[in-house]
Amino acid sequence: MDTRTPKTILRNINGKYYGRNYEKIKNSHISDHLKKHSGDYIIKPSIDSSGAKNVFRIQIDEQKICMNGQLISIENIEKIIPVDFLVQEFVNQHDLLKNIYPHSLNTFRVVTLRISDDIHAITSIVKFGDKGIFVDYNVTQGGYHCGVKPEGTLNQFAIDLYYNKYRTHPYTGVAFGDVHIPQFSSLLNFAKNLHDQLLYYDMASWDLAIDKNGDPVLIEVNLIYQGIEFLQVNNGPLFGDYTEDILDRCIKRKRI
Repeated sequence: MDTRTPKTILRNINGKYYGRNYEKIKNSHISDHLKKHSGDYIIKPSIDSSGAKNVFRIQIDEQKICMNGQLISIENIEKIIPVDFLVQEFVNQHDLLKNIYPHSLNTFRVVTLRISDDIHAITSIVKFGDKGIFVDYNVTQGGYHCGVKPEGTLNQFAIDLYYNKYRTHPYTGVAFGDVHIPQFSSLLNFAKNLHDQLLYYDMASWDLAIDKNGDPVLIEVNLIYQGIEFLQVNNGPLFGDYTEDILDRCIKRKRI
């Protein structure tokens, strides 16, 4: 399966540097390597990046590397994230999502569940940033999350960190309930196909984007601390129609 992910130009793995295809890069050549890739990029931890902790945006050209308009070196970056991080392209998202909030990559959280041999998408939300920040909803910088119905229509309201309801996005005024995502069925199938390759885990929470061409993109997968409250406050009980079956399975397993 061809899994679409953001283009990665640099990897720090256990303190050592590698390129896009895992070719080794000497520490002394890191800056020169980055300057070959002009554009906007995201630096994020590759392990435990929850809550947008230590996620920031940089701009690269042939002469310099900048963050918030200020020059930054690889040594400065290592002071923030010493090991295990990625430098990835900033995904150009679909205009439909950009229209709701233009500054962050607005991502979908899709939870998939394996029951017997079948993969089901059991709940989905979409997350938006606010106030000019470049990351979508998270517990440190706010934003909003909104439930998405199986056919791709957003719920009538989104919710913030403190469970306040918003019928329109405060930054753009777009009404959430008027938004329909025509590519949503493809996004769900993308998540289910990804999970089909994940043999050890029966439940996974996928953070996905829709790029400018309408294609789904894998941002990351969450396998521990997947979260439940922000999903249920939008869409009701997490397991929905599968709740009774799952409880029966757990009870039977406990008796063995």
